[in-house]
Amino acid sequence: MDKYLTEVPPATITQDNELIMASYRLTTLEKRLLLIGMSKLNPMDFPSKGQAQKTLKLTADDWKQAFPDDPKPYRSLRAATDGMMNRQWRVDRPDGTYVKHQWVERSTYDPNRGEVELVFTNDTALRLHGMSGNFTSFELQQIGQLTSFNQIRLYEMLSRFKDTGKLIIKLDALRDALQLSEKHGRWSIFKRDALDPAIKLINKQTDMTVVYETTKAMRKIDGLIFHIRMDKQQSLNLD
Repeated sequence: MDKYLTEVPPATITQDNELIMASYRLTTLEKRLLLIGMSKLNPMDFPSKGQAQKTLKLTADDWKQAFPDDPKPYRSLRAATDGMMNRQWRVDRPDGTYVKHQWVERSTYDPNRGEVELVFTNDTALRLHGMSGNFTSFELQQIGQLTSFNQIRLYEMLSRFKDTGKLIIKLDALRDALQLSEKHGRWSIFKRDALDPAIKLINKQTDMTVVYETTKAMRKIDGLIFHIRMDKQQSLNLD
């Protein structure tokens, strides 16, 4: 791990479980921007019930600290900011209906300072704070070495079930959550190009150890059972 991880108190990301399991599509840079923003939100900074901190500022230095391997933090910050205005997240309901939400109301980028101001919608801000009481937290440094959206997204989803130690999910739902292309419709390609590399990196670079098994219907793989173990020793070494 990078030296700064042992010297800087770990920033914590907290978000509502509904948001973790929601459907959305983001680039890797946009996802990183969102996670840095989450780490800067203060869960106690809201004036009354139903309200949450909506506005925050992020800098290129924040980006470099969270993702030190990115050689172009200014460019990454700007690209992520430009993209967030067009992004939505969706919650699917059991009756087949769904609700769509915007991530942000407004974004402002200052190229001279390498600084961005994000204004989240209230629905998003409430869930980023985990104000429903059903939330998951993890340290930003845990995903600092994960290099793609699907790796970060999988770590988030697994973190949601770290207390029970098991995530059971349908294969199609997992593919959709990881926003993979049509070529990953075949199990062999999905396993080789997406799932196994993600699991390998999560096991190597984070505080989590994961193995999985498949489930079948009509002799065809239709789901996965992930077994999750948190590595307490690694967390201690990073403090």
